[in-house]
Amino acid sequence: MHDIELTKQDPDTTGNELVDLIFIAGESIKGYKTRKSKLIYYKQEFLNKYLQHFLSILHLRKGTSFKLANKTKYFYDMSCINVLIRAALETYLLFHHIYIDGKTQEMVKFRFWSWWREGLLTRQSFRLITPEFKKKQDKEKREIEKIEKIIPNYALPSMIC
Repeated sequence: MHDIELTKQDPDTTGNELVDLIFIAGESIKGYKTRKSKLIYYKQEFLNKYLQHFLSILHLRKGTSFKLANKTKYFYDMSCINVLIRAALETYLLFHHIYIDGKTQEMVKFRFWSWWREGLLTRQSFRLITPEFKKKQDKEKREIEKIEKIIPNYALPSMIC
């Protein structure tokens, strides 16, 4: 069990324990055939993306040094760190909304396929048409139609108005 003491002055201690927790979460779903299940594959991908953002933040917070006129200068790129924090929070919130807050397997599937469908619908509105992209749009249009048929199967009576 990991005890995280958020009041510590040493950010490396908290960071390492959080990294440990993320690795543990990622390891807990390893071994599944993720290519066959988008639900499991994206659970792993959300955790990997969060971990990459988090590790980048830890690295950037140390600052960057460079030499100028024989003097070493340091700077901290807070705007990049802020972007990564926002991206990490968005990734975590989406992961939580789909996989943690979805109390039943039906709710998880409903939320996942609704999110997936929305991404496909967004790409349908793109007007950059090359032959390859047109094929991809046509394939995704068929996928949207399939998803629209299965989503109602996961809707719970309390969700229907």
